[in-house]
Amino acid sequence: MLIDITSSPFNASADGSHDDTKALEAAFAEIQRIGGGTIIFPEDAFVCISKSISLPSNVKITAHSGKARIKYYNAQNTETKHLFTGNSVANINISNIVFDTRHQSPSVAAILITGYKEKAIENSNITIENCDFKGINTKGACAVRIQKTNGLTIKNCCFKDSCIGIGIWKRNSGISLLDNTFSNTITNTAIRIIGNTDTSKEEYSSDVSIQRNVVKVPAKKSVIGKDGKAKGRPDSSSAIYLTCGDKDYTGNSNFHLNVNISHNHVEGPRLGFFNGGSADLISVKDVKHFQCRHNVSCGSGDLGFAFERCHEGEISHNRAEENNSCGIAVWGSSYLTLVHNKCGSNEQTRDGIYRNHPYGGIRIEYASHNITLENNEFYHLASEAKLTQQYGIVIKHTNIKGVKLYPSAVKVANNMSSDQIHGAIFNEVDDTEIL
Repeated sequence: MLIDITSSPFNASADGSHDDTKALEAAFAEIQRIGGGTIIFPEDAFVCISKSISLPSNVKITAHSGKARIKYYNAQNTETKHLFTGNSVANINISNIVFDTRHQSPSVAAILITGYKEKAIENSNITIENCDFKGINTKGACAVRIQKTNGLTIKNCCFKDSCIGIGIWKRNSGISLLDNTFSNTITNTAIRIIGNTDTSKEEYSSDVSIQRNVVKVPAKKSVIGKDGKAKGRPDSSSAIYLTCGDKDYTGNSNFHLNVNISHNHVEGPRLGFFNGGSADLISVKDVKHFQCRHNVSCGSGDLGFAFERCHEGEISHNRAEENNSCGIAVWGSSYLTLVHNKCGSNEQTRDGIYRNHPYGGIRIEYASHNITLENNEFYHLASEAKLTQQYGIVIKHTNIKGVKLYPSAVKVANNMSSDQIHGAIFNEVDDTEIL
């Protein structure tokens, strides 16, 4: 069934000045009654709604030409937390829509897909494509929040505002986040995928593909006082962040499984961590069986790429430049191959505070084991006035509660290093194999 909500019996005005909530609710109810259908907004439609509207299953929502706009009709309606919500739904396709929540508080998401039953996964086959998200509340809100879903595709969308662009929680599978753009108005994380350490709860994501996204991370407020010292930790941002939360490195945690992070381009503000710079731009934690390839991560206030508690993965053909501490860092991880990565002019120490020693292009520590570093390149950018990377590769211990934890079974072969301050390799581990 094809529905034009401006036609009878729905009769939406779609003119940007009248409340069309009842018309859209009636259209959704009709689609639910007949088992499926398509809502097409007319060209230049401007639909206003005054409360959250529940999505039916088996619905396609799109515009006849260009993009239709959906916004809150009454920005003072503080009871409205979402534009569209879906609870235990299947086969939803939303395309060519501009979502504008007008910075209404306490907006949580423009689109929320979730479930309230006991099943780990309750939703399936959700597609959001060629949509824009703006005017989202930037204090804690997501533009799109997804939970308990099998088969999610978000592609060719533009995220201009919010705390988190795409937030994915609990148990999910078959996730594809492709060709999206995130501007520097994302105040926390562009893409955030969260699980749970408690293995009695099935909360993690599997079969995840994050590809060809472009993220610009904003500068934040400096926490450096007039005395030149940091006053607490900054409120910093990231681009891509995955974790199940195993902060104590117990290993008794859920893990995200089968993750592919490829061909993404991330730019930070090129400031020191305490002086308004970002956190780690691409931060991958608690992941098994993964690939991170052909990504660019530049200008972080901390690390370009961070891998913590990651196992059985390939980190290859990435480029990390002008990041404040290291290009690529690995902690508490195992059976990783780092090959054909390029790390140039990292370890900027821009704010004069973040000066852990030694740093370099790639750093391996915190009891990581069975790590191969081969055919990587470390260099100095001609655009930088002075050398910054102390070493190309750093292999060192981590002191945790008075205990020194060393990496083991690290192999280093055929890497190219030029213009490092102190040399190609810093190694303090006896069994490191350097070829």
